Amino acid sequence: MSYYTRQIFTYSAVAFLNSALDDVETVEEFFAVVDEVAGEDKNLISLPFAIDFASELSVEKEKTAKDSENSIVILDAVGNRDRVFASDSRLWSYLSLVSLRPYIMERWPVKSGKDFREFARNRWMLTGANLSSRKLLRNGISRLWWIAYLTQDPELCGRFSRETGDPYAYTKWILAKQDRPQNLLENAIGWDQRVLFPMMDALISDDRIISAKEASKELARNVNLQAGFRCLDVLNDEQLGRYIEGFVVDIDK
Repeated sequence: MSYYTRQIFTYSAVAFLNSALDDVETVEEFFAVVDEVAGEDKNLISLPFAIDFASELSVEKEKTAKDSENSIVILDAVGNRDRVFASDSRLWSYLSLVSLRPYIMERWPVKSGKDFREFARNRWMLTGANLSSRKLLRNGISRLWWIAYLTQDPELCGRFSRETGDPYAYTKWILAKQDRPQNLLENAIGWDQRVLFPMMDALISDDRIISAKEASKELARNVNLQAGFRCLDVLNDEQLGRYIEGFVVDIDK
């Protein structure tokens, strides 16, 4: 099954759905409201391009097993859009609640005993403007696009990409562990690809560090602290790589 759309929600539609969550009692009632809203032209705006998912997103028993594969499919479908468009709550809410609902419901089901309303606001939709990196990395669809977008290396410029010959080598590595995207990308420094790639290289290259649960968290924390009072922009790529590798050595001590 493929998914195709040239439309997304309006801001007022997203706001209405966010409010509707407080008025419904069940998930089924909420999606009935979603279908009603999505069925009215006044709640939709047209895109100047198509979003075409040529292949179906899949989920296995181990929920994270297909994340890297799905992230590549989503990046390919949405395309390499500018960061403003890719931070739009209307886009990701529509894809999550309408176009890719079967995937969302399977990949991010509501756990027994949990309030589905707050869960829906975190994983199924996005609201508001000026969305933080943390929010974009919580939504079930936007998180995969952003991770693939930030870690893709089509020109094989990164060390790991060159070694593997795979433009998505970093994407697959970062999604292999759930804590990696959270630790490396949920901060401003992680969205600077000139810093992100050396951080990933430093972790990948050290066999003693790669499996350490806190390694990515500690590295991101140290680099963030240093970036607060040292201008990393003045370092060339080689200097920046050595500088970041030094933090991995310190973590390993």
